[in-house]
Amino acid sequence: LAAGNPRLAVAAARSLGHPPGPGGPPRPAGERGPAGDGLAQAVESAVRGLRPPARRFLELAALARRDFRRSELAALPLADPAMAATEALGCGLLRQSGAWVGYRDPLLRDVVREQIPVPLRDRMQTLLADALGPS
Repeated sequence: LAAGNPRLAVAAARSLGHPPGPGGPPRPAGERGPAGDGLAQAVESAVRGLRPPARRFLELAALARRDFRRSELAALPLADPAMAATEALGCGLLRQSGAWVGYRDPLLRDVVREQIPVPLRDRMQTLLADALGPS
């Protein structure tokens, strides 16, 4: 469910019976929240507090469908890619390994990718290809 990430596992477990909003009644057993399933809810919970540039970094990394070399970050279509990447790393969905930054698990990447509206996804895919070449 949380792809081995303890932070996401806790968020997913909490979301399954958590009230839909502050002070709201708990969801009935078996009723899914707006995210659709526990992993999507956990991902939404992990990114909820991120500023737009960090969220955009997560989306670009999901659309790339591969890890970024740190040397590629400056080419991303973001005002301050290094700052966006640093904040995004703090949400628990990504990991850094040597000179690479990417998703901890392909399932997490796919959830983020599917949450991007199709018209925006198409536009971002074009921007990413312009910045890094076809992925």
